[in-house]
Amino acid sequence: MENLNFCSYFPLSDSNTAVRVQQDLLDSNREKQGEVNTDDFVANLYQLEIDRIQYIISSYLRTRLQKVDQFLFLAAIGFS
Repeated sequence: MENLNFCSYFPLSDSNTAVRVQQDLLDSNREKQGEVNTDDFVANLYQLEIDRIQYIISSYLRTRLQKVDQFLFLAAIGFS
């Protein structure tokens, strides 16, 4: 299994690329999980990795949306 920590590879300004990389990793793990049929333990490991990546992506996007909501008013009056 390939383990990428997108925070260490990509600066914050390139966060869309980081989300895409995590999404590609998620898709790759789903494909690998479909190929694994001999060992339930290995299949469970793939499922855990898929769940972990989904959590990271959703948590990251949720945090970004909260920050946009939080600073929307300030951005509207400050940059107009």
